[in-house]
Order: sequence, then C-alpha cells, then structure tokens
Amino acid sequence: MTRTRLLALCAALMVATPVAAQSTVPAQKVGLSQERLARIGTVLNGEIEKGNLPGAVLLVARRGEIA
Repeated sequence: MTRTRLLALCAALMVATPVAAQSTVPAQKVGLSQERLARIGTVLNGEIEKGNLPGAVLLVARRGEIA
C-alpha cells in the first residue's frame, strides 16, 4: 500500500467513525482478524521509523464498535 493510499484510508476512517467514550471489543467479535490488525501497527511504525510520518493514531471500528 502506498503512503498516499494509507494516509487516505486513515483519514477516511477518522471522518467516517464518530467516536464517543467507548470501550474496545475483541476483533473477532466484530468479524476482524487480530493478526491482520497487528499488521497495520507494523506498517505505521515502519513508516514512522523511516521518517515518512511524524506519528500516527489509528482507531479501527466496525459495526459501531471499536476493535
């Protein structure tokens, strides 16, 4: 995934997901893979270490619940 696409995806997720004070649920409960979610962190950390991103915050939600 290119840097531009990753940034666009992150921005879309931030705009599309209203966040209130919610607790998280296990990824599997909302149909997500914990292993695949972990890849996102790996990619973001790699981009931060390379200096391509100054930092990142990511929230993943599905079906109205934060995973």
